[in-house]
Amino acid sequence: MALKNSGKHLVLTIRHEPQPKGLQEVYFSRRPNQPIGLNICGGIHSPPANMNDLTDEGIFIEKIEKDSVADESGKLRIGMRILEINDDSLLGCKQIEAANLFRKADGTIRLLVCDGFNTIDESVSIFYP
Repeated sequence: MALKNSGKHLVLTIRHEPQPKGLQEVYFSRRPNQPIGLNICGGIHSPPANMNDLTDEGIFIEKIEKDSVADESGKLRIGMRILEINDDSLLGCKQIEAANLFRKADGTIRLLVCDGFNTIDESVSIFYP
């Protein structure tokens, strides 16, 4: 009712939330059926991955295999939040849904990532075969 009674002119104020800290796109190439070398954790209905915020249901990088296609960019870090895989959003996503998006992605893969949580010692979580 308030909009109808506002008269001929209406002033709207639009506020944009700031971009997440560390927001960046990371690209790497993958041949069909080639392992990406990335383990993920988190997602809705999963145990919390971000120990700084137990209500955070984001998808995070858990492990990066040394010398894998994911490691080659040099930009991915353990604890980073993955927002998108190619054009698919991971917001409100289950871990299995995110894993399936990784499995079906071939060729050039684009990840939209931002800072997530910091690990005390990243070398503990890096997988060395």
